[in-house]
Amino acid sequence: MKKVLIVSITAIFLMIGCGSDSAKNNDLANNDTNLTKCDITETIVIGTQTWAAKNCYADAYPNGEAINSWKEINTMGAIFSYAETGAGTNTENVKGAPANAEWGNLYQWEAAVNCTESNATSTDCEKAQGICPVGWHVPSHQEFRDLFHFLDSTVDESLTDISYTGTNAGTQTKEGTDFNAKLSGHRSDFKVFGNRDTVAHFWTSNQQPDLTPHVSTSSNAWQWSIQTGRGDVSRSGDGKTYGFSVRCIKD
Repeated sequence: MKKVLIVSITAIFLMIGCGSDSAKNNDLANNDTNLTKCDITETIVIGTQTWAAKNCYADAYPNGEAINSWKEINTMGAIFSYAETGAGTNTENVKGAPANAEWGNLYQWEAAVNCTESNATSTDCEKAQGICPVGWHVPSHQEFRDLFHFLDSTVDESLTDISYTGTNAGTQTKEGTDFNAKLSGHRSDFKVFGNRDTVAHFWTSNQQPDLTPHVSTSSNAWQWSIQTGRGDVSRSGDGKTYGFSVRCIKD
């Protein structure tokens, strides 16, 4: 039997990140001083890995520094709160809707890892703490692969393929399972929100190496996704300007 254990951690905080119902309704557009960190109050043990039980819903790094709001989109490291008006809108949600505490916020890659790669093939940011609390980090490409492979041995072990893989790894991690992946959708680099209730995209802390000669930095990073209507999972390199979910893993 696969080892899956849910552990609740009792903690007292004025503001809870990572999807607590008591998370404050943060004003992402107006630099609200009531900043929320990604405090982890519940964990899941799957195999040898310990994961946060919910996606991050934070607008500040562990040191209290604010994450850039959507108004600073050109900084390549911004946070987004899903538009209240729903999928397909190009109007940003200036206030984090209370329901978003359960879904988590969406982050550009550099906001998630709080790190910049030195070159197009480096792994400087692998397992970066990023928005995660001390003792936790943004999962590596391999750590996500190991999670899905543990749950579904048909998930292949490649870290370079861009494809769907496995047969039921997605089914075993969707909402309602122990991993409880919220299908939080995404925010595209065309400023459009979409796919809530349809797809979950999770950033890894690994960029997708750009092997093009003379390219100084890669514009893509690895992400894993889970979809409705499919039992498998997919991995691909997507633009770092996309807004995806972050699920922290313990060091």
